[in-house]
Order: sequence, then C-alpha cells, then structure tokens
Amino acid sequence: MTPSGQFDQLIDSAIALAPSQDMALSATVPASHRSVAVVTARQSGVVAGLFFTDEVLGRVSELPYTVSDLLPEGTQVSAGDTLARIEAGTHDLLRAELPMATLIRHCSGMATETARWVAAVDGTGARIRASRESVPGVGELAPYAVTVGGGETHHPAAVITRHHAIAAGGVAEAYRLVRTTVPDLPCEVVVTSLAQLDDLLAEEPAMITLDGVELWAAQMAVQRRNRVFPTTWLAATGLTIDTAADYARSGLDFVDMPSPVHSTLDVGLDVLPAA
Repeated sequence: MTPSGQFDQLIDSAIALAPSQDMALSATVPASHRSVAVVTARQSGVVAGLFFTDEVLGRVSELPYTVSDLLPEGTQVSAGDTLARIEAGTHDLLRAELPMATLIRHCSGMATETARWVAAVDGTGARIRASRESVPGVGELAPYAVTVGGGETHHPAAVITRHHAIAAGGVAEAYRLVRTTVPDLPCEVVVTSLAQLDDLLAEEPAMITLDGVELWAAQMAVQRRNRVFPTTWLAATGLTIDTAADYARSGLDFVDMPSPVHSTLDVGLDVLPAA
C-alpha cells in the first residue's frame, strides 16, 4: 500500500534543498513548453517510492501533469527498464527532477538491499529485520522500504542493551527492572554470551537478540531456548550477508541485517525527444 501523507515533511525538505532557479532553463525553454519523460532504472534492483513522482510534481507544478505506467512497488527491474511515464510542463518537470529522483533512489536502494538479505535466508524459516540505526532525513524511509523489500522493522519496544545491563548489574536484573516499570511494553534483550542467555531464559522473555556471537554459540542458544522456554523469539545481529544463511539455518526466528539507510539504486529521469 502506498503511504498517504507519511512523508510530507521529507518531501518538502527535498524540494527545498533543490535549486530554486535554473537560469539556463528560463533562457532556453518557454514557460508554456511541455515534455514527456520517463523514470528509468540505471541498475537492476527492487523499486520502491515511485509514488514520489506524483507527490513531488503535485507540489512544484504550475501546469497540469499526468503520471502513468508506474510499476508496482517491490517490482524487480533491470537496468534500462522504464519505471514511470510523465507528461508535464518542462519547467515543472525539471524542477521536480532532483528531489523526485533522490527520494526514489534512496527508497529503492533500501528495498533492494533488504531483498538481497531476504533471498540469502530463503527457505530457512528465518525472517529479516533491519537494525535500528538511522540517519536524519532518509532514515524516515527505511521502515517502508524495508517492508517493500520483504523484510521487517523493529517494533516499538523497550530494548535492553549491554549498557543497561552494566548499569543494572546484569541482563536478568535489567530485564526484571523494565518488566516491573513497564509490564505491558514489549521487551527485547540483547545478549553477547551463552551465560547471559542462560540467566535471561529463566525470566521467560519474549525476545532475545544474540549480538556478535559465533555460529556454534547461536546453534547452542537455539537448543537451550527450545529446551527452557521455546516461545521466546531469538534473533542474531552483527552478521554479514555471506554468513546470514548459516545462522538462519540454526533455527533463529530473525536475522538482523545492518541498516540499509546508506543504500541507493541509480534511477534517472529521461526527457524524450519531441515527436
């Protein structure tokens, strides 16, 4: 489903960052001139965010425009494929080009990277989650783009990390304090060793994430989880795409991929020659 109003502030910021005047355009193209253009993939990948064509044009256009032939979100494309077709005033089209292409590039890049991880663990039963790392601006696109790519994002929860555990005197102690303070809030606990896992399983947590453990330790963690409290969800983070499948086959419920916020897919706007 295409977001409605979810990225209004981001779109406005992208437009504000684009050059407000193009003196070459003003000098060479009449204000009434119209053009047809296509949004084109320069690389293969998974497209996401094509709705930004209409969202950006709707904000900058002074003349009527149409957007057609949009590919469905999540479509796998090859370099050279047409993603959308636009007919608009030439001034409006070129004013929209930079913010429109930037947003689609970032959104599609994150969807593409997620899809790579999903493919890497295909058939193992594990699901891909994106890490919580973000950056101002494009990080707002991540939850949507990750979903388009077939992954999942972290649900809002109390996440107990090693810093909380150190301050509280241990992971089990930190978990008990959080459960006492906010008993109804979903809680996830990050552990870095099997000893921490053993302490925590006695508390019957809903979600445990293994951070930076070796494969054999992940395999043992699954066995201990299955024996002690099998309804606990188990995830692993700190992996690479090359090791993800091995960890997934150990019986983990989730594999956490690094945040895809720095990923982009090359997408461009091509104005077609006049017929």
